[in-house]
Amino acid sequence: MLQNEKYKGDALLQKTYTVDFLTKKRSENEGQVNQYYVANNHEAIIDADMWETVQLEIARRKEFRVRHKLKSYMMQNKDNPFATKVFCAECSSAFGRKNWMTSRRKRKIWQCNNRYKIKGQIGCHNHHIDEETLELAVVKATETLSDHVDLLHGKWEEILSEGRLLDKHYGIILGELLKREVWEFDAGEMCQVLDHISVSENGQLIVVFLEGTEIEL
Repeated sequence: MLQNEKYKGDALLQKTYTVDFLTKKRSENEGQVNQYYVANNHEAIIDADMWETVQLEIARRKEFRVRHKLKSYMMQNKDNPFATKVFCAECSSAFGRKNWMTSRRKRKIWQCNNRYKIKGQIGCHNHHIDEETLELAVVKATETLSDHVDLLHGKWEEILSEGRLLDKHYGIILGELLKREVWEFDAGEMCQVLDHISVSENGQLIVVFLEGTEIEL
């Protein structure tokens, strides 16, 4: 629905064309005949800015998958919120979650997918990281932004003046989140603002937010 221009009031004419006038067979137009784009052709169902923002988000997710060499991308995953959001700063591979059993409890840890990609060989020397550490990193990064929110206002004003709709969308969401006074980890809220976390072998973490801000921890 949100990829169809009709819902924002526009129309793309001649998406299909007649192949055989006797049988009235039609095929998808892939350049065989001219197409015509008519803006404001009819009353819109969806706000034009919202429609454009969705197209930008679709393109962002596709680019994210290609850049990080992912087969799929999950914006939100209730049971595994860090899925497709943690990456190795050493080899660029995604981190995957593992369950480690100890004498006292089960630990959820994240490990570079290249570390033991080939059995018996260490493919990447980056260290594993506890899921609790990732959660704490998100809280600390958000607290840091909250402490310096005045510095973000200038950036967000620039985004508005340049008409960057997707950055504006995520800036508004992050801005609302930063109004909070007490911070604790919330997976659902994190998925609305977090782009990814980069993990280095020396323990450095870089938390990247969807509106573009990066925090080093």
